[in-house]
Amino acid sequence: MRLGPHDEATLAALSPRDVAGWLRMQGFEHRGPYGEFGAIFSREGDAGEQEVILPTSPQARDFTRRMAELVDDLANTSGRAATDVLTDLTLAPFDVIKVRSSDADDYGSVRLSAGVDLHTEARNLVLAAANAAASPFPRASWRGRRIEEVSAYLDNVRLGQSQRGSFVLTLLSPWDFTPSSQPSLDLQEVTFGRRVTRSLARALNATQTAIRQSVADGVTPLVEAYRAGVSSNLCQALAKLAREGDGVDVSIGWSPAQPEPHGVLIRLKREDASVLTEAANEMLRREPDPDFELEGLVTEIAEKRERFDGSAVLDTFIGGSVRHVRVKFGESERELIYDAAKEKRWIRVVGELRREGQRLHLLNPRDIAVIEAEDADGDVG
Repeated sequence: MRLGPHDEATLAALSPRDVAGWLRMQGFEHRGPYGEFGAIFSREGDAGEQEVILPTSPQARDFTRRMAELVDDLANTSGRAATDVLTDLTLAPFDVIKVRSSDADDYGSVRLSAGVDLHTEARNLVLAAANAAASPFPRASWRGRRIEEVSAYLDNVRLGQSQRGSFVLTLLSPWDFTPSSQPSLDLQEVTFGRRVTRSLARALNATQTAIRQSVADGVTPLVEAYRAGVSSNLCQALAKLAREGDGVDVSIGWSPAQPEPHGVLIRLKREDASVLTEAANEMLRREPDPDFELEGLVTEIAEKRERFDGSAVLDTFIGGSVRHVRVKFGESERELIYDAAKEKRWIRVVGELRREGQRLHLLNPRDIAVIEAEDADGDVG
């Protein structure tokens, strides 16, 4: 099957360096130059030596045609469709994260709600790994404001074409991504993009080991695996994927431009969701959020002004629902808080969010300000 004219733009965008990396991963070796703008690669196959020509300069006038010939040659030697080979080459600049749901019919389709959850929780997996990669120390849960470099990275992650055979969601993580705010001149330094996929790989491997251990030891192995990047966020995402998809497989394939020794594959069954959820809840209880920002209304204060000790309850949105958070304000803020409660004004405050059973407390409040309701993130009451 040869490529058609509609593939020309894709062929023209291929990076010779990335394609060369892909060829090496397939067992090809560089044998020497082919004219001014080409390189010879070959490998030993069942039918003898297989030789292909890689065009090395995108500026050459026949670059697209030469790249199409390479793809067709690779398809012929491997017995695959040329379009499938081209797809592999377009993924070369990325670490490829695949999330496979078993809950699919013979057409490779899934329920709409399951498909939405698949996309949402796959993103949450990557977000948890990015937070772990950006943090100088491990944490059991990630809440509050997102780190700037994490947001920049997520904006560069791409969604690949889904695959049939169950339902496979493909996330393309640029291995060489480095935030523009943190340029590096050290060529040996690991890029942020690769740090994220390494973080996810380490966390997935630790999760799979801890789930096996949980048969005898309960959730403790999962909770203690936070040192390997396992977080409540990651556990919650995996639990939802396993539950909604009747089990889930998550794999990581490294970019051929910068390969790692071993790929990653974790397979979860639907029944694994319960221990993952229990572990996530335990991690949430153990890990306070040190920089949690709340906005909401201070509930009516019953005490008289002179007897108000600073202890108040803030009605705010957390996780999509109204929650009551108790805050102990310092002496210097008591007048401000008392007046805000009487006038039903909004408060913004930053502190350490801690859960005690079903109750929420914000400790060490700071950066306290009265704001207008229209400036707030949501409505309460």
